[in-house]
Amino acid sequence: MSFNTFGHLFRVTTFGESHGVAIGCVVDGCPPLIPLAADDIQRDLDRRRPGQSRFTTQRQEPDTVKILSGVMPHPESGVQVTTGAPIAPTSPMKPNTACATIAAAAVPPRARPRRALRPARLRARSYPR
Repeated sequence: MSFNTFGHLFRVTTFGESHGVAIGCVVDGCPPLIPLAADDIQRDLDRRRPGQSRFTTQRQEPDTVKILSGVMPHPESGVQVTTGAPIAPTSPMKPNTACATIAAAAVPPRARPRRALRPARLRARSYPR
């Protein structure tokens, strides 16, 4: 069984896979009327984006965050604030255009070393032995 939920006061549940349609989380336990906009989260996504230094991969993988639920404009000030409902920020995944599709198709369907694919498949009991 995999555990994707963490925390007690703020419960965070993650979802999505690398190369999937989207990744994101659901944050439960946030009180209402806290100012929160997608730009607040976007700054952190931009900090972790690859291609920022010569020591990381030079692939350009832009992430754009979108908050699906849990925030609304305040009726008086118009500032986006939390509603008290679970907050669901997500980032739609774009196809990775940095790799050659022919070379990727030639790779055997085996898990690469130091990746999470093999443990995930073992947990789901779908890994070819």
